[in-house]
Order: sequence, then structure tokens, then C-alpha cells
Amino acid sequence: MTVWISQGTGSCAERVEVNLVEDCTYLTVVKEANPLFVENEGDVITYTITVTNNNIISVGSINIVDPLIPLTFIGGDDNNNNLIDFGETWIYQGTYTVTLSDFNDNGIDFNGNADNDGDIDNMVVVSGTTSTNNPVAEIIDTAEVELIQDPSISMTKSGPEEYCNTDQEIIYNIIVTNTGNITLTGVTITDNNADSIVPSVISSIEPGQSVNVI
Repeated sequence: MTVWISQGTGSCAERVEVNLVEDCTYLTVVKEANPLFVENEGDVITYTITVTNNNIISVGSINIVDPLIPLTFIGGDDNNNNLIDFGETWIYQGTYTVTLSDFNDNGIDFNGNADNDGDIDNMVVVSGTTSTNNPVAEIIDTAEVELIQDPSISMTKSGPEEYCNTDQEIIYNIIVTNTGNITLTGVTITDNNADSIVPSVISSIEPGQSVNVI
């Protein structure tokens, strides 16, 4: 928008053209995650979202959406007028509990779907309406938490310390344990001196689970 103003007084006054640019930037949003990486099923990620108004026009009807988790308003409405006024920062928080599927899938996207990118993706979308009834465009921020996969396995083998004759059948007991944090599949057990191994293939074994093999 262009306006004309008078500069100076009396005979020295002159008209000056001034361009007025409306500042349509109202809100900023920052999303932070703690911790920044997870290693175990059941780890809890806490997300903190801060929404700040750096415009002199207040914003209300705040709509804040996180596709992955529910959010709780913590505080920041200093005068309790339900408007983010100039200089105010509103704080929201939410938590996400990491699942075994997240580790097995090596990550999820903003909607909780497997994406095999090695992290938990999270997004927040904020919008609202100004006190002058103008819609505020959506603003978005994201946070990623790294998934650290740790596939590992242990095995113990036990049997009699002595036998009486050459025809005696010796039974060995083998315990296979998943000591990692992802599900293992197609675990194969071999013993060159054994007549048979049951089971010789473990189709699936979850973290912390043990399987007896004879």
C-alpha cells in the first residue's frame, strides 16, 4: 500500500511517497525432543513445543496438531485472555513411548508408519486467527529422535561332564537368548557333532526372549 505524507512545514513542505508493507508474520514455533536418541523399547520421548507471537497483533483460536501424539498446554497465557499477545510464548508438551515395532521397522514417519530412516519423526502444525479476524497461515516445525538398533545374541551349552560307554546317548542343552533390542528372525543353530538339533531354526525371537534347543 502507498501513502503520501507531508515532510517539512510551510513553503518548505513537500509530499513524500511511502510504501507500507503489512507484516503478516505472526507466530513462530519450535519443537524440541528429549532425549535425542533412544536404545530400548519403552523409552519415553518428551516433546516441548513453544509458540511465540512477535507481531503487535494478538492471535487467538490457536489450533495445534501433532499427528503422532496428543499435546497438553503447559502455560504462557500471561493475562488469561486466550490470545497469544505480542511477546507471549505458549508452551505445550507431549510424550511418545518407543515400541519394539519402531526398532524392528528402523523408524517411523510423522503419522507413525514405518519408514526405515533410522529415527522417530515428529511434526507439529500451528494455525490461528488474529484479533482482527484474519487467518494465520500454518507454521510447522519438526523433530527427529535417532533409533539405535543393537542386534545381538548369546548362547550357552551344557551337558554331562562324563559318560560311561561309547553307546551312551549324550543330550546337550542349548539356550539361545536375544540380548539385543530388535527381533531376530531365522536364527540357525548348527553342531557338527550332533545327530539332531531341535529346533535347528528359530523363526523369531524377541529381545530378552530365550529358546531351549536340544
